[in-house]
Amino acid sequence: GHKEMGKTKNLTRSGVHRLGKSTKSVQVIAGEKDTVRTDGCRERTRGHKEMSRNEAQTSPSISGLHVLSRVRELVQSGSFDDAMELSQQGSRAHPEQAMEFVLLVGHASLGKGAHDDALKAYEKVLSAEGGLRDGNNNGISCKNSTIEAWNGILQVRRAQGDRGGQVTALENVLKLTPEDSPGDMMLRVELAELYAELGEYEKSQQLFWHVLSGMPVGSPERLDCLCKMADSMLKQKQTHVDSQVEEKVKRSGSGAG
Repeated sequence: GHKEMGKTKNLTRSGVHRLGKSTKSVQVIAGEKDTVRTDGCRERTRGHKEMSRNEAQTSPSISGLHVLSRVRELVQSGSFDDAMELSQQGSRAHPEQAMEFVLLVGHASLGKGAHDDALKAYEKVLSAEGGLRDGNNNGISCKNSTIEAWNGILQVRRAQGDRGGQVTALENVLKLTPEDSPGDMMLRVELAELYAELGEYEKSQQLFWHVLSGMPVGSPERLDCLCKMADSMLKQKQTHVDSQVEEKVKRSGSGAG
């Protein structure tokens, strides 16, 4: 009767309200107290946090990979606190994938600006994977989690303005990734610039020439790289001139004494 029609209208209105302005229409499934979109996908009425708690339970129907995927979604959407909570629960429920959850805690901490916490998480992953040592690159594994951890450390060091830390992270990232991988060339240019800033001009120029050899002649990227190389060479020359001037000042001062 009219009373039942009124209930249906109210349910539909509440469904539209929950789904937001982007939902054009909803329909009521007979016998259920839920609403679905017209494409058949059920509306999620729970928030991220409530979902996280349920998904991290030790249930044979929920795999560790599923929980990891959900955590990544939360990190990407900026729900860092929910991502950290779900990571902790997922680690307990799936101990065989604990380090992958620790890695995502690092990403969430980095997103929050908690750089020290992020570093602790990344270093824990590297220690577990045997990838914390640098120098001759001994002990560094090629697992994706190790590469992700070094990339995370690189972002932290950039945010902190730690050039020495950036160099270490960049060197390890480049050793672990194929030279033709996306973004590899720009990472090498960044490393060459850092070498110049730290006074390692020979390393800087060698790396610049290496990068230039793989760039198409006349490309904007090659021109940009040449400009950066020229800047590093000017910096080297200026450093040399400054040291000569300083030496002359010292000599003149000692002669006057």
